[in-house]
Amino acid sequence: MQSNKYLYLALGALALLVVVVGGVVYYQSYRDDQMVVAPYNETIDRPDINLAFTYPGGEYGLSLIEPPLPEGGDLLQAFILVPADDYDEFTQNTDGQQSPPAISIFVFNLPELPVVANADSGEEPDRITLLREWATEKSSITSYPSAVDTATVEEIDGLEVLHYRAMGLHQQEIYLASYKGRAYMFVAQFDSEQAATFTNFQQLMSSVLFN
Repeated sequence: MQSNKYLYLALGALALLVVVVGGVVYYQSYRDDQMVVAPYNETIDRPDINLAFTYPGGEYGLSLIEPPLPEGGDLLQAFILVPADDYDEFTQNTDGQQSPPAISIFVFNLPELPVVANADSGEEPDRITLLREWATEKSSITSYPSAVDTATVEEIDGLEVLHYRAMGLHQQEIYLASYKGRAYMFVAQFDSEQAATFTNFQQLMSSVLFN
């Protein structure tokens, strides 16, 4: 009987050890999965173009692309942000698949344009008036004249900006800003307001700084 008692104790201890080890392995696996799955914030800070913003990076966040730019034009910088899984699928697919919805940020030189809005009054046109003139002049880029709703004036980092929507291959949410001789265009393509691209864009816009 005494030997059976020790046998049961040994078996009990072994079972407890298995449970503890299994729990540790499970927790380690869970923690590793969480570390992989959770997006992490990436910050772009570009004093040369007076712009900073933050976006979710990582395997389940957004992939950042900085495409080559044509020389000699007004376009100074472009950032394209695509959901990482969509980008991987798109780059691996060679059957002519259309590009996935993306977030785009463009920075342009803002040349002086002839502004007629306040010509009779002799007053200096304000920032929004100048921005509207530029957006109309660059309609092939901004889609401003064909906006599906009336552009509103909002504020980002203390700066007045234009906000409107347009239609293309996807719905487009657009913000236009001007600062220190540059025009900034922020665009989100999305199919519904529940889409990750739309949500990520709202978060990105809340982080934008003009420095």
